[in-house]
Amino acid sequence: MSPEPFVVIVVLSWNGREDTRACLCSLETLVYARRIVLVIDNGSDDGSPAMVRAEFPHVHLIANPANRGYAAGNNQGLRWALDHGADLVWLLNNDVLVEPDSLTELVRALQTDPTVGIVGPVIHRIHQPGWADVGGRFDFWTGYARVLLWEPAYEGLETLEVDYVWGCSLLVRAEVLHAVGLLDPRWVAYFEDADLSQRARARGWRTVTALRAHVQHHIARSGNKVYLWQTWMRLRNYVLFYAQYARPIQWPGLFLAFALVHIPLYLYRSAGKYVAYKLLSKYKGREMSLWYRGQ
Repeated sequence: MSPEPFVVIVVLSWNGREDTRACLCSLETLVYARRIVLVIDNGSDDGSPAMVRAEFPHVHLIANPANRGYAAGNNQGLRWALDHGADLVWLLNNDVLVEPDSLTELVRALQTDPTVGIVGPVIHRIHQPGWADVGGRFDFWTGYARVLLWEPAYEGLETLEVDYVWGCSLLVRAEVLHAVGLLDPRWVAYFEDADLSQRARARGWRTVTALRAHVQHHIARSGNKVYLWQTWMRLRNYVLFYAQYARPIQWPGLFLAFALVHIPLYLYRSAGKYVAYKLLSKYKGREMSLWYRGQ
């Protein structure tokens, strides 16, 4: 990479005009200079493409006639970035707000250690002040996917090694994409980031969180628009991910864990959230607690 790698920022948008506007405004505050922004609009009918053209004429825009899904939409951006000579590609959900030095710190993590292939920031939950995600880890014996939360012990550290970083804000080397491929469209949405991280780690690349990089995120803002579909897709991909990457010796335990614990608990939480989402306005925008939170 050059002293200042060329970064293409891919923002995926679907019927979130105000979120997209806020995201693009925050991107204009970045102090990192060698960057361009590409918006992939997935068939929005709320005027999002027109807003981008009118208010952000310097932003590149691909407006799809229909919703192609999360993985396929982001892959359009990844291919565009690689075709235009990107050294790094930053996948960013349109409901993310970035801090001015966030990209600088993400790039620093990659430049400091050439074995790091994928890096994410500390993700602060806008609807849950005081909560911040720093990636996660998988347990292929028990089926738990652990969301790691910020804790004081991380003060002073530059990076944290993790199994995956959130796809809502994921910076990846172009050479990683050339080596392992793009997002797998079979996932459609959910676990495509975990799958990419797993494939990269299998090739020897490390996945880390840059603890000095910070963004804010409206978690589940897009998914809640299609909640029942989201519920099914997250559960399906949760099971398929473990089935794909667990070793045969781990399958019996995983089968019991999913049948007796994970699937019943997931359905119980999903039904509870659906009722709360419909009846109580304070729960709108809350994420569904699929994964275990903790260390």
